[in-house]
Amino acid sequence: MNAAQPPVFSVHGNADPQVSDTQSRRFFQRCQEVGARCEVVIREGAGHGGWQEMGEDNERMVEWFDLHLLGKQPAKAFTFGVSSAPSTPISKPAASAPVSLHTEEGWRELFNGKDLTGWNANLHPDSWSIVDGTIKARAIKPSSHLFFVGDKTEGFETFKNFELEVVTRSEPKSNSGIFIQTDKTATNWASHLDNGYEIQLNSTKEEKRKTGSLYAVVDLDKSSADESQWFKVRITVRNKQITIQVNDETVVEYTEPENVVRSAARAGRKLNPEGGAIALQAHDSGSVFYFKNIRIRPLP
Repeated sequence: MNAAQPPVFSVHGNADPQVSDTQSRRFFQRCQEVGARCEVVIREGAGHGGWQEMGEDNERMVEWFDLHLLGKQPAKAFTFGVSSAPSTPISKPAASAPVSLHTEEGWRELFNGKDLTGWNANLHPDSWSIVDGTIKARAIKPSSHLFFVGDKTEGFETFKNFELEVVTRSEPKSNSGIFIQTDKTATNWASHLDNGYEIQLNSTKEEKRKTGSLYAVVDLDKSSADESQWFKVRITVRNKQITIQVNDETVVEYTEPENVVRSAARAGRKLNPEGGAIALQAHDSGSVFYFKNIRIRPLP
């Protein structure tokens, strides 16, 4: 790959069951490194193949090649780069133009799609691996938690008010979770984290707290996601309010009461005035979850 290679235009659905869109993101990053001309559009909810589903991307592609092969300026401005927007089938009206993830205001990518740089397990690090550009969680012993540490050599990064997005899926009969405003304190027999809140991920029948639950605080008895397929979880924390969305559907809106008191077993299920860590959970050896497209946007 080099700067002299022909221009490349690619559209990749983030619900592609065969090839992770992380591959396209890594390709784009490499193009940037060598100065190659490349446009990668990530379409939310789109699957594998099918030009019929490209919609406005057909126009975008034509103008891309007109620009880079013929020197013809596009009829309307496009922001070229890695982009993300809902899929727009050709039979439907086109949505607004995609926005570059590299310039979308305030978002920070936490996972590079290649390795666990910026992440650190509190216990049993072999519970975590990279598979096809995703983070795979499978605990070798109950349990392990993968903390986002960023550039820190000790401790972890802390977040107070924020929006966090994670795309995830599971193997059958699996349990996991996303912890917010937590720390590494873990005193029970299974090494579950004591502090902060857990957003439940669950594809088992036995566990009654379903995906999207604010674990042991606002429990859902039905999941709005098919955990065998990629789905998006968005967690928003603003002061005392926590909102959980699964595939853009709001499933939990919770405001923590002032001076809230929990049961002894859940005493640490509280927001921290100073903020706390973000961590992914590897629950047990029979549970397998995959994570990708992890990003965060701080809020005032």
